[in-house]
Amino acid sequence: MKYFSPALFALTLMILMSQNLLYSQVYKSFDTLNFTNPDSVLIAEVNYRSLQINMIHSEGELAIRTPSMDESGSIEIKAKKLDDLWYRIHGSFAVFSKDAFIGHFNRKNFIYVNNLNETIITGKTNDTNIGYITRIKCCFDDIMNVMTGTCHIALSERDDISSETDGSETVITVKSYGGKDLKDTLILAKEMLENGRTEELVNSLNEFIRMLEEPLKKNILEQTKGLDLIERAKLLIDDSARDKSMISSLIESVDSLGRAGILTSEKIRKYWINRNEYLVTKYIQYNDKKEVYLSVEFFNFVNTAGASYAKKIIIQRPAKREKLTLILTSVRLNQSNLSFRVELPSDYRRVKW
Repeated sequence: MKYFSPALFALTLMILMSQNLLYSQVYKSFDTLNFTNPDSVLIAEVNYRSLQINMIHSEGELAIRTPSMDESGSIEIKAKKLDDLWYRIHGSFAVFSKDAFIGHFNRKNFIYVNNLNETIITGKTNDTNIGYITRIKCCFDDIMNVMTGTCHIALSERDDISSETDGSETVITVKSYGGKDLKDTLILAKEMLENGRTEELVNSLNEFIRMLEEPLKKNILEQTKGLDLIERAKLLIDDSARDKSMISSLIESVDSLGRAGILTSEKIRKYWINRNEYLVTKYIQYNDKKEVYLSVEFFNFVNTAGASYAKKIIIQRPAKREKLTLILTSVRLNQSNLSFRVELPSDYRRVKW
């Protein structure tokens, strides 16, 4: 298999550093990546080529299928990797002539204008908020991959990487460890409480309880400590007089266990990589029960200057019967004058999440 040189790898790092990206958002730090490991170098080249598809202005057709929705429409997208994503949706989503939805996301915050009910929503970019808006619960990296027709493989320092061959493709398996997901779930629950979103609060707490099942089953977490965390979460679900201090206390307990190395979890992602073109054709995320949680597939690739993007992308959550299909009909790259501005009508109702 042919891999790119250390010089090209160094160039990749320089590009990422020039965009002020944290290595934890991108892939293993310079010190922890193994230059002699073909898997690490393959991932680096995939990411390098993915970044060449940038400053994108595209148009296409969007279809969303869920148990409660079956809609389609047109979409306009603007993207600057790895931090800015703007879109405008119109068509059958709208019941009158003006655009139905306009949004601008970055890694920290988002602005979303719903013209159907004349509402402006602002808040933090997280899986729950992305899920509410796109109807597919996923992270910012997933929605950026889908909207641009490319895939960036994000790694952290603690990830383990392995590979196997599947026909003409290499399958990279990434295993992530740590208690961060538990803490993040509670932080999200706290945000839901602060914003009066009781249903999402309860969902987050139930997710937290479910996530504790595996550490308890494997005796990674002591029964007394685990059951205490579960009981406190259940109290928050049942107590209408709940307040922020109750969740803050729970977060601190989880944080303490994580710092002590007691509370850990495992997440698995698999990426199918075309070895000739250095592009991802599919990736799957598994939950802690090794079931498919999220899948993203890329079709109909277009090559430009040694890099490629897909014109058809499908993202699914099989267990929830949620599916979003995007077909790009027009793609313009390297558009230096992209504007990510969102018009905010002064007479619209404003909501902060």
